[in-house]
Amino acid sequence: MRLAVMMALALVLGLSTPALAQNTPTAHQRELAQRLIQLSTGGSLEKLVEQQAGMALAGVGDLPTAEAAWVRTNMPRMMMRMIDAMLADMVDAYAEVFSEAELEAQITFYESPLGPSIANKSLELGVRQQAILGELLQAYVEEFTTKYCAEFDCTAAAAGKTRAR
Repeated sequence: MRLAVMMALALVLGLSTPALAQNTPTAHQRELAQRLIQLSTGGSLEKLVEQQAGMALAGVGDLPTAEAAWVRTNMPRMMMRMIDAMLADMVDAYAEVFSEAELEAQITFYESPLGPSIANKSLELGVRQQAILGELLQAYVEEFTTKYCAEFDCTAAAAGKTRAR
C-alpha cells in the first residue's frame, strides 16, 4: 500500500503542471473555448480514430473474422463518443486557462489557411506523444519499483497485504 501511494504521488508530481486557472470564465470565454476546441481538433479526428482502431486490431493477432469486424465497426464509434465527452469537459478548462484575447488569437490562427493543416498534424503528434509517454511511464514505474524494492522489502509488504484479505 505504501509503495502504491508513493508511486501515485510520484506520478502526480511528475505529470502535473502548475495551476494556470484564472477567475471564473465568462459565458463568452466558454463560447470561444468551444470554438477553439472545434477548430483545433481539425477535420481528421474520426479518420485518426479509425486508423488507431485498425492499428489496435493489428496488435491483437488472430482475432476471428466476426470479432475483428465487430471491433472495426464499434471501436471507432465508442472512442468518438468518449473523445466528444472529453472535449466537452475541456471547454471550462480552456476558458479558465486562456484569456479572451488568447482564445480569440488562437481561433484567428486556426481559421487561417495554415490552421487546419497544423490542427491535423497536432492531433497526429498528440497520438505519437501518448505512445511515447506510455512507454516512458512504464519504464519509470519499473525503474522506481525495482529500486524501491531493492531498498525496502516489497515481498514482506506484498505478503502482508495478501494475508490481510
